[in-house]
Amino acid sequence: MKRKLTLAERFGILGVLPDKGNFVTMRTLRDLREVLMPSDAEVSKYKIKQVGQQIQWNQKFRDITKEFDLGKTATRIIEDRLEELDKNKELTPNLISVFEKFVKSE
Repeated sequence: MKRKLTLAERFGILGVLPDKGNFVTMRTLRDLREVLMPSDAEVSKYKIKQVGQQIQWNQKFRDITKEFDLGKTATRIIEDRLEELDKNKELTPNLISVFEKFVKSE
């Protein structure tokens, strides 16, 4: 499924992906992480840097989106994780737009 994601949404997804799963899940997660991680060109263009535990970038690019064609399995993993966070009342403000794009879009 195609989704347009901002840098904040990409980092938000990366921050909540599961660490464990079966073989198919782990392969899908590996591929998903590679796709969502900013490229070297994006790191340079958006001036992405890590400061302590936070990732920062030039805020003039705050609303820039990139379209991703995520497979069914990857999309389901993201949806399941977001639904789990919602059910457990663990959603954070930075995940609201991601939740709306993945869970509320159905």
